[in-house]
Amino acid sequence: MLTESFHKHPRMIIVSTHIIEEIAKTIQKLMILDKGSIRFFDTLQSVEAKAFCVSGLQKDVEAATRNLNVIAQDTVGGLATSYIFDTPPQPTASLEIRPLSLQEFFIQLVGHKGGATR
Repeated sequence: MLTESFHKHPRMIIVSTHIIEEIAKTIQKLMILDKGSIRFFDTLQSVEAKAFCVSGLQKDVEAATRNLNVIAQDTVGGLATSYIFDTPPQPTASLEIRPLSLQEFFIQLVGHKGGATR
């Protein structure tokens, strides 16, 4: 309905949702707000090109992401996962690098897990 309405009457339409995937096919720009502050404003294509998760041994992940824009990190024992919004590091045998879904990007960017801030 939104797409059809927009094509008939072009204008800016603002939609608020916590379930981003349901609107992802219709958006042109994405704005993520957290506690009243703009945390992100760019295109969906930017997220698809630059939002990644890098996992492996903590020392390897830290070395690979040292000069990158790390938006969040989880560590358990000697293992780490860094969530980045940047050019992904070069793949190595010791790292797993995968794109983040839009929903994962949102969750990692605002830094909330189970209602608590990291």
